[in-house]
Amino acid sequence: MNPELPAGTDNSKYLIRSKSEIVHVLRSISQKTELVTAYFNQGKEFVLTSILEVDAGEDSVFLDYGANEVANRKIAESPKIIL
Repeated sequence: MNPELPAGTDNSKYLIRSKSEIVHVLRSISQKTELVTAYFNQGKEFVLTSILEVDAGEDSVFLDYGANEVANRKIAESPKIIL
């Protein structure tokens, strides 16, 4: 499963690029304890998780562990995660 929109789709209205806006959205999700899907391995794998903390100063997002230990190890080693 690839979380990207189909080729040729104008996804610009769904993208946010401002760091402050991204931090705001992620913190809002965290405060509501919403589940998010974290895609990794080029979108081929995913885990359901929640955002525990957002550290804007360190450009870091801390995620809860998923139910699958193998997937948790893989996502921890992944260079790119899409929420």
